[in-house]
Amino acid sequence: MKLVLQVSELRQGEDNTVGRGWSLATGRIAQARAVAVFTEVVSIDGVVSLSERPFIGLTTPDYIQRCDVEETDAGAPYVAVLRTRPYIVAGLLNRWGAMTAALLATANSSANLVIKFIRDFGLETNQITTDLKPAGSETLVVKTFNDLRMSNATIVQIEFTDP
Repeated sequence: MKLVLQVSELRQGEDNTVGRGWSLATGRIAQARAVAVFTEVVSIDGVVSLSERPFIGLTTPDYIQRCDVEETDAGAPYVAVLRTRPYIVAGLLNRWGAMTAALLATANSSANLVIKFIRDFGLETNQITTDLKPAGSETLVVKTFNDLRMSNATIVQIEFTDP
C-alpha cells in the first residue's frame, strides 16, 4: 500500500496534533520500486497548463509507467473510495441508529455515487447508489435517502465510492 499526504489539507488540532490530508493508494503505484516526478504540458478544453505527473519504476511487466492519467491504472479501472474515520456518536456503551440520510453534493449529470454505512468496522453494512443529476440548473443537489438506515450501532463509518 502507499500512504499519501496532501499537504494543503493538513490541519492542526487543539492538542498540537496534525490531521487530515492522508489517503491510501493500492494498485501498481503501491508496488513501485522507484518514483520520479516530471512536469509536462497539459491542454484541457484549450487551456494549457503545467502538471506534475509521477512516473514509477516496476520490476515487471511494464517497467516504467506514467501515473495519474485518465481513468485507468494500466488498463485496470480506477475506483475512488473515500471512507470517513470511525465515529463514536453516543459512547462505547451506548447503541444508536439512523433512519434517514441526506447528502449535499456538487451537481454532475454524468456522476453516480455509492454511499455505504458501515457499522462497527464491518459487522453490518447498508448501501445505496444514487446519481448527482440536478433537477434544473442548480449547481448543488440535495439527495435524501430513506433506505439508508442502521440500528444498534456503536461505531459508524461512511464510505463513498464510484460505482
